[in-house]
Amino acid sequence: MIRLVCALAVLLALPALAAHADDVELNVFEENRQDVAQAMVAEAIRAFEADSEEAISMMQDPENMLFRDGNVYAFLVDGGDTFLAHAAASSLVGTSVHGLTDLEGADLGDLFESSSSSHGGWVLYTGAYPDSSYEGPIKAWLVTAWGHVFGAAIYYDADSRTGIYLTERDRERQDTAKAMVEQAISTFSRDSGLAVSMIHDPGDTLFRDGELYAIIVHLNGTIVAHGDEPRLAGTDIDTLEDTLGANLGDIFEENISAYGRWVDYYWPDPRTASDDGELSLTWIKTSGDHMFAVGMYPEDPDTDRDDAPSHHDASRKDAARAMTQMAIRMFGQDPERAASLIHDEDNRLFHDAELYPIVADRDGVVVAHGNAQFVAGIHISYLEYGGGITLDEVFRSGSPYGNWVDHEGTHPESGASTLQRTLVTYSGGYTFAVGTYPRYQTDFYPDLTQQELERLRAAQSMVEVAAESFAADPESTISAIHSMSSGPFRDKELFTVVINLNGTVVAHGYDSNIVGVDIDYLSDTRGANIGDLIKEGLSVYGRWIEYYWPNPVSNLEVGEPKLSWYKVYGDHIFAAGTYPASLG
Repeated sequence: MIRLVCALAVLLALPALAAHADDVELNVFEENRQDVAQAMVAEAIRAFEADSEEAISMMQDPENMLFRDGNVYAFLVDGGDTFLAHAAASSLVGTSVHGLTDLEGADLGDLFESSSSSHGGWVLYTGAYPDSSYEGPIKAWLVTAWGHVFGAAIYYDADSRTGIYLTERDRERQDTAKAMVEQAISTFSRDSGLAVSMIHDPGDTLFRDGELYAIIVHLNGTIVAHGDEPRLAGTDIDTLEDTLGANLGDIFEENISAYGRWVDYYWPDPRTASDDGELSLTWIKTSGDHMFAVGMYPEDPDTDRDDAPSHHDASRKDAARAMTQMAIRMFGQDPERAASLIHDEDNRLFHDAELYPIVADRDGVVVAHGNAQFVAGIHISYLEYGGGITLDEVFRSGSPYGNWVDHEGTHPESGASTLQRTLVTYSGGYTFAVGTYPRYQTDFYPDLTQQELERLRAAQSMVEVAAESFAADPESTISAIHSMSSGPFRDKELFTVVINLNGTVVAHGYDSNIVGVDIDYLSDTRGANIGDLIKEGLSVYGRWIEYYWPNPVSNLEVGEPKLSWYKVYGDHIFAAGTYPASLG
């Protein structure tokens, strides 16, 4: 029987050494723990906003899964630097964080102050692990909100699993596995019988996508649904082993999580006729009284490949996903108007530099094409992307969750033949496709450190917060930006910029003297015209723009390489950027 087990860590291990977040190389399981820590802090902030006393009580409750997840636990420090809650050590409540020092005398409060921000920051330190003589890295995610510091700390186990290498394709399948789990949870919560029936239907594309299929297990251990072997429904999972003899009941029991975890075991790949087990990475998430799981099979888990997308390519893939979802929503509301907007070359929703959508109906007839309106009405089997591959061949590889298909294509701006990566999604009787062009801007992008990537994420967060605040109260937002005080619009090297689409600077968190200036009259420290750079990168989905600008932290007039996130909201452009040393 699966028992509801919440691993409870003991007293916070004190740091022996502060270090950068990128000093620890993470495997796929550790990455998940990092995601859980961030999600846990977000959940703590939401709970605190709703009812602060109840939130503190929940953090102190040893049975509450939201604030204890394996080796991740939440804590809360008030504005006076005193612990209000600590999920692992209630004895710390009422203690000043500044009263805790490491073996070398470093103050934990100082570490928290230097790392926490409105947009979040990691602090890494080392210390003794709970119930163990092992000393190693401990990583905490800290976010400042409501005058408090919300945190979640991770112990990276001494025997953490390593050696599973994932390709970019593998990570895309991981995303699909997670999406399928969410779909299973949603469908099961509405109609459990329907969900089970759909999972057991081999022709149902929501719960069968290539090697992916859904599994539901009750917390009492009973398998409720199994997409690959429906006969297992009703079986106690404790009676099952993987092909190497590991007990599946133990694996599931040890990984009960409200946030979800990756687990690995060996199981036959449904795409092959062999009963031999292959390494399966399975996403398991607990909701209510059930665990929902979907597994994928890494392409070559023993080979380390450096094929992760650059920061630019990753952002363009995100933009393609967002554009696809926008097209799906609009076609669901008014197909004719949606097609008209896709055919309007001035519409930013469906024309973003190299990105544009293609939409075909269930018969394979093109109903909208963002780059060639004249092909509307033609069947996709008569149209080619490039290199002789037809739209029909690419579209057949789609999925309700979106599937990335690599093929040869023609770049819409340069006209050159190049690799195209197209996201193909089935929804509402239509097929939607949006293609990206990996490394189309340049053949080289430097590998950014984990810490630098985290600062990129913080810049994106700052832009979102600024846009939302500006929409609600423009004057107060501008005033807060110009105050230059640490907060949502200023975080160390990050600061907010607001520009009217007519080119006039409305707010600038580093130099208010620029306010009122037309960006066409501004140049970076190496002479590049800022107006040209921004106008070339205008996007409602966001674009990274690189130039040279003084760093407010170093306070030098000589510009440093800067990556800024620019995004259009309404009649304004919002921006924030960081200075990755890797670009130097």
